This record gives sequence, structure tokens and C-alpha cells, in this order.
Amino acid sequence: SLREALESRADALSSLDATAVTALYAHEARKFGGVSDLVALPRCPRRWQWTSWEESEPSRAAAACRGRLVRVTRLRPEPRVASLAGFLSPDEAAHIVALARPLLKRSRVINHAAEGDVGELSDARTSESCRVPAARDAVVRRAVQRAAFLAGLTPWHAEAVQVVRYLPGQQYRPHHDYFDPSDARYAEKCDDRGNRLLSFFVYLSGCAGGGRTAFPELRLSFEPEVGAAVVWYNIDREGA
Repeated sequence: SLREALESRADALSSLDATAVTALYAHEARKFGGVSDLVALPRCPRRWQWTSWEESEPSRAAAACRGRLVRVTRLRPEPRVASLAGFLSPDEAAHIVALARPLLKRSRVINHAAEGDVGELSDARTSESCRVPAARDAVVRRAVQRAAFLAGLTPWHAEAVQVVRYLPGQQYRPHHDYFDPSDARYAEKCDDRGNRLLSFFVYLSGCAGGGRTAFPELRLSFEPEVGAAVVWYNIDREGA
């Protein structure tokens, strides 16, 4: 592995640059189907732990995220949508499921006409959900860091991580994730962090049948697969 090779050649650390390390990661991924976590190497620059590269097909890329190989398939240029394979390991997914299970409550939607972010029950959203704090859990924190790197942002841009459970027959009817400019409280909501630039939707479990994430207007849908993710931009490149 790359880590073993660098451990046996401590002098190599000083002679490599970021481009060479990325090429070595890409070679390791092709040969072994995974990438090394170099964080334990003495004097290893932090930037070497996070890198990405283009693959042979124009729509595909890959990233090494502190030992996690994530493969990216770009599905649309505008609005931008991508699917990610291997974003979470099965163990990471199971950990987050166990963390969220005792916290789950019936999901709510925001009543924009009310003062404050008042949540109310709605037939449009019948799932259960909860928040899991990244500050208190290393697995959740790593997932946020991974998502931030892949999106080209910092973790400070992220909202609180939300876990959602759909039982048979439950749903969230078609909706938008961005803050609507026609909302009377639009300026207030966007004042601190701006609008919701993108959504990172990660699957923590599979589905025996029927369950999908669908984008009716784009004619795209995704079947849940443990550890996979779907990423989409809520705002176009001009910020609208």
C-alpha cells in the first residue's frame, strides 16, 4: 500500500509534492480498490490526506478522504447532480443509525407564515427524523469533513446533520431544499449563512423494495445503497 511504501521510505516524504501524491493515490485505487490513510505518517502534510483526481471517463472522478476512497459520477451539468459510491463505510453507517435511533421523532415541516422556525406535522412528510451533532461524535464529524472537501467548502458551511428514517409507506412529497425568495422571511434566513447551496443525501441502509429518492422534473431517481450518497445543487451557478 501507499502508506507502507512511505513508511519504509521516510526520505520519500520530503521529495514528493502534492501532484505526485495524488498520482500515487490514483494508482493505489486502481490496483487495490482503496486508498491509504496517511494521517499517522510522521510529518505528513495535511493536504496529502485529502485529494482528488479525474478518472478516464469524463463524467467520473475519485477522491481520497483520509483513507476513504469515494467515487464520483457527475450526472448533470445544470442543475448539478452527482452520485457518490463509498461515501460512508458500512460500519460508519451502522454507527450513525445506532446514534440516531433513540432520538427519532415524527418529522415536521416549517410553517413559513408563523413567527420563528415553527415546525408542524404534515401529510406531505411522514418520516421520522432527528439531528446528530458533529461536535460530539467523531464518525459524524468525519462525514461532515468528507462532504465539505468534496463540495469544495469548509465544515463551517454545514447545517446540523439530520438523520431521516422512512418506514414502509412513508414519504416526503416533491419539494425544494432551497429557501424560497418569495418567503416573507427569506432575507432573515439568508442573512447569516446565505441560501442552502447544496444538499448531501447519504444512505445509511438499503431498502427491500420500492423506496427511492426521486427528482420528477429531472427524471432521475436513486435506489438506496448503504454508504452511497446523492449530491445536488439547489442554486445555479449565477446564484439564482
